[in-house]
Amino acid sequence: MKSCPNPILVDWPEGTSSAKILSTMGELFPVGSMAKLSKRDATLAQLLKVAPWITVIVTSLPGPLLFLFLFLTTSATDSAALYLLLAGLSLAVGFAVGLLIAAILLIYRRRWLAKLRDRLASDGITASEVVWFRSELTSAERAALDEIQRTNPLLADAYMETLASRLAAASPPSVEELQSVPTFSDLPVDGLVCP
Repeated sequence: MKSCPNPILVDWPEGTSSAKILSTMGELFPVGSMAKLSKRDATLAQLLKVAPWITVIVTSLPGPLLFLFLFLTTSATDSAALYLLLAGLSLAVGFAVGLLIAAILLIYRRRWLAKLRDRLASDGITASEVVWFRSELTSAERAALDEIQRTNPLLADAYMETLASRLAAASPPSVEELQSVPTFSDLPVDGLVCP
């Protein structure tokens, strides 16, 4: 039996059910205390939403613009033809590189959003967090939510509460939840709980 360096004395009454003990332990050692959305997460989500499309533009345009400027300012026909060819070539190469970087950013965004949704769902999904779970709603639920939000915002809040409870019931347990399930060695012995 392992020793408990800083025990918390819990006085369990006779006949206390194991469910009551486990719920009390959950209050003593909350899981998912970092499960709220931070400003950094919201900002990063916005950035990851527009970054792939900005990347395509940023990688595609500078080369062709430079070569078009050189094309327009040159006086020799041979140089002008070369600059025009290089403008077209740099546009194609820049666009291909931009698409590759955009694909990588989109894959990263998908994985980041999945981790964010798992973290948000670890302590239950609230109505304000439903927007992060839109991809998990059915098309009928998304359409109904959009229509209700346009016509009656108060009813939309109530509907979002309903959707949040459905999503929370349907979501599988997160890794943190599975790791936080107490084992028999975590159960109190003689009223001692080890933090």
